[in-house]
Amino acid sequence: GTLTPQGNVTALTDFNQMGVLTGTANFDEGPQNGNIPPNLNAAQGLTWLTGNFAGLLPGIVSTGNATNPTYQADPQYFPQPIKNGGVQVQQYIYFGGVAKFDTDITQVGLTAGRNGNQFLTAWDKAGKLIGQVNWVPANDASFIGLDTKGVPIGMVAYGNDDMWNGANYSVGGSTIMADTWVWSKGPCLNDAACDDKD
Repeated sequence: GTLTPQGNVTALTDFNQMGVLTGTANFDEGPQNGNIPPNLNAAQGLTWLTGNFAGLLPGIVSTGNATNPTYQADPQYFPQPIKNGGVQVQQYIYFGGVAKFDTDITQVGLTAGRNGNQFLTAWDKAGKLIGQVNWVPANDASFIGLDTKGVPIGMVAYGNDDMWNGANYSVGGSTIMADTWVWSKGPCLNDAACDDKD
């Protein structure tokens, strides 16, 4: 498949491009179906969101409706071997996913499935659209991700809708399948950001 960046982001085409991970969601803790708890990954700085986009992040003008993602366990959507460091075992996340961060994350990645035209879109903490990456699979699965070049991410959405070009987010398409979400503060870009206070 191909991964194309749009807006002010860099496409991450391999897991090894991620900085030191702040969090990981592999979804293997859950049942084979049922809703993913909104606070499942809150201790790692990520909260899963539901509801109208207008109420999800202050200042956001993008439109759509986030639905509670669910667990699924059908491996046909992730043909092995998965490319570029992607990982899929046991359960995965189904019906997309919209999440916010309460730490200064600048990189987000995931293992994208083989079905459909997919978009990982990011907004800053003021609700401004930063950019997205577009995964077009060729009957394959792969790690995909984006780097916002030092801009802290307020919210990300994963789905079939081209939000950079004004599409409304929904889970009307049933091809929104992913696994092993990862997030990172990214590489430090200057001395102050690299100082770990040790």
